[in-house]
Order: sequence, then structure tokens, then C-alpha cells
Amino acid sequence: MGSVTSPIEITRHTYAVNNEIREALSHRPVVSVTIRPLKGGFAVNGPALIDTGATMTAIDSRIAQTYGFSVSGTISVLTADGIENTSPIYEVELSGIAEYFENLVISTCNVFDQGIIALIGTDVLASGKLVYDGANQEFTLDFPT
Repeated sequence: MGSVTSPIEITRHTYAVNNEIREALSHRPVVSVTIRPLKGGFAVNGPALIDTGATMTAIDSRIAQTYGFSVSGTISVLTADGIENTSPIYEVELSGIAEYFENLVISTCNVFDQGIIALIGTDVLASGKLVYDGANQEFTLDFPT
């Protein structure tokens, strides 16, 4: 007798790149997310850039301060320009990109001047599959449910 395997259920999110937010952001892969701190503060909603070069998901430092996120600790972060910095970290719940990610630890970045509140890093993307179709100006995120 052979073994029977059940298919993995997938939640698919397909986003058109050329909507209002993405027009303002030069057709970059952007999703609307909610980031809710687990320790004090208030939830924040806004656009987040999918960033395959970011190892860790990060929220703009000014947004974290404004919404009263409580710092859980610090982490050493190496930026794209090769500079190592110490960054505060926060324990949060992330929703909007998939059902939700509980107990996610995120760091900070400075992206608010670019019209986004956060970067979605490979820590979140590693749980699913990202396909970026530039020719059709859309991207698809698949996450197991």
C-alpha cells in the first residue's frame, strides 16, 4: 500500500501593482498591512513594501514612536550600505499580508518619507511564495493556511 498525502491548503493573495498606492510608489510591490504591538501602544494601518533584501520585517521608527510601541530589546542590524546599527525591536502581530502572523519580532527602519510605514522582510516571506510579474504589473503571495 502506498501512502496518501493530503495537499497543503494555500491562501493566495494577488495584488495589482498599478493601484493608487503603487502608482505613487513607482509600481513597487506594496501591500496594506496592520501592525499591532503586543506590549502597549496602538495598532497602525498603512502601506508596506515587500523587500526581499530585508532579512527582518521592520516598521518606520517614527511610526513606532508615534503609536507608542513598547521596545522589547535591541538587535544589531547591518544595512544595505554596510553600516551596522543597533535597532530597537518590537513584538507585534502582522495582518493584511496573509491571515496574520502572531508573535513576530520586528526591527525599525526609516521609510516614512517614501510613503510607506514598513518593510516586509524575508522572515515573513519565508513562510510562503512570492511571484513578481513585472510584465503584467502584479505580484502574488501564497501562504499555507
